[in-house]
Amino acid sequence: NSPSKTPQSPRLYKEPTARSNRPLIQNALAHCVLAGTPNAPLRAKVLQEMEQSSAQQLLILFRDGGCQFRGVYALGGIPPTLKRLSGSGPRSVPLPMVEALYKYQSDQRRFCRLPARTMSGSVDAFTIPGHLWHPKKPGTPK
Repeated sequence: NSPSKTPQSPRLYKEPTARSNRPLIQNALAHCVLAGTPNAPLRAKVLQEMEQSSAQQLLILFRDGGCQFRGVYALGGIPPTLKRLSGSGPRSVPLPMVEALYKYQSDQRRFCRLPARTMSGSVDAFTIPGHLWHPKKPGTPK
């Protein structure tokens, strides 16, 4: 019995290791989501914060179906959770909180909504329900 061996047990979720969507997400930020000179400072900041992460599976958080950039998240952990790397939005998003999934089509430089409800390696962006964007602050009128 070698100390480096660990007992094999079935896992319900296998973290993606070989295939990373990092280049695709960088491409989407540069050419679609944060394209252009006005977005250059934000784009540089987001790309720098992405470089500091070792995560293989990255996702962009959109405000809604209009694909407005809100942040970049890393998928990982048990249970799988989306953790914010950059931008605004919740620090972490449990998978049941995800409302819609999107795939980036690099040839058309646009995102298309996926009919799926399950997180997979082909997902590049997501949205969360609208009511999560405006938490009630104590002492503010309705």
